[in-house]
Amino acid sequence: MIEFGLRLLKGPWATAALVCLAAFVILFALAGQTINAPFVYTAPK
Repeated sequence: MIEFGLRLLKGPWATAALVCLAAFVILFALAGQTINAPFVYTAPK
C-alpha cells in the first residue's frame, strides 16, 4: 500500500489526490461541527 502510494505521488495523480484529500478533510470537519459536534468535542485528543 505504501509503495503504491509513493508511486502515485510520483505520477500525475498527486495533485488530484491532494485535492480530494483536502476536500474530504474539509467536508469531514464541516459535518463534524454540524452533525457530530458533541462526539467531536468529547473525543480524546
